Amino acid sequence: MSLLAGVVLLVAVGAAGCGSVTPPETWQGPAGEKSASGAQAPSGTPAPSQAAAAPATPHEAPPADGLEAPADYGQRVEALRRHKDETFRSGKDSPVPAEHRSAFKGLSYYPVDPSWRLVLPLIREGSGEVRTFVSNLGEKRTMRREGHVEFSRDGVPVRLALYHILDDPVPDNSLWLGFADAGSGKETYPGGRYIDTELRPDGTVLLDFNYAYNPFCAYGWAYSCPLAPSENRLKIPIRAGERGFHQP
Repeated sequence: MSLLAGVVLLVAVGAAGCGSVTPPETWQGPAGEKSASGAQAPSGTPAPSQAAAAPATPHEAPPADGLEAPADYGQRVEALRRHKDETFRSGKDSPVPAEHRSAFKGLSYYPVDPSWRLVLPLIREGSGEVRTFVSNLGEKRTMRREGHVEFSRDGVPVRLALYHILDDPVPDNSLWLGFADAGSGKETYPGGRYIDTELRPDGTVLLDFNYAYNPFCAYGWAYSCPLAPSENRLKIPIRAGERGFHQP
C-alpha cells in the first residue's frame, strides 16, 4: 500500500482501457500500464473461451445510461467486484504477486454510494493541450487534455481534468481520469486512483467513483503506471470505489 509514499513526482498522467462493464466478461487491463520488463499490460476484451484467464483488471467505466442510477445499480457494482476479486485470486495475469494469491481474500472497497455517480458537462477550457508526463518508473506518456468537470461535495468545490490517451489505441471518445484525494496514502493508494469513461454525444461525461480503481503498481513494482496529475489532487476524501491494497 505504501509503495509510492516516497514518490515526489505526482504530476504524471496516464491511461486505462475503455469499453463496457456489462457483462463482467468484457474486462480490460489498463492499457497505459506496462510490466517492468517493458511488456504492455494486458488489455482488450477476451474471447468467451478466455474468460477464466481474463486480464486481471476489469475496465471500470460505468455504463453510459441515463441520469438516474439503474434499479439494479448496487447489484451491478457488487457483481463486478466479486468477479474482479476472483480474477485477481486465480487469473494468470493477476497483478497480485504469485506468492500472495493463495491468501488473497479480495480487495477492500468502500460501500456502494449512488451519490458518487455523477453526470457532468465537460468544460472545454484548456482542451487540446498535449502534455508529456513520466510514469512511476520513468517512462514518458503523451496525453491530450480534453477539458475538466466541476461539482460540489459537502459545500466544497471540486475540479477535475480529463485526458485522452495519445500513445495507446483507444476509441476517439475515451477519457481517462486519474485523481488523488485527502485519503490517498491513508485509506487509498498514495499514487491515486483511476476512472475510465467517455464523452457522451450531449457533451457530458458519466463519472462514477464507485468504479474508481487502483493502478497495477499498487500491487508491486512489476508495473509502470501513471500517477494522478497534480491538478487532480483533491483536498476532500472520496470514499467510493477501491480502498488501498495491503499484502496478505
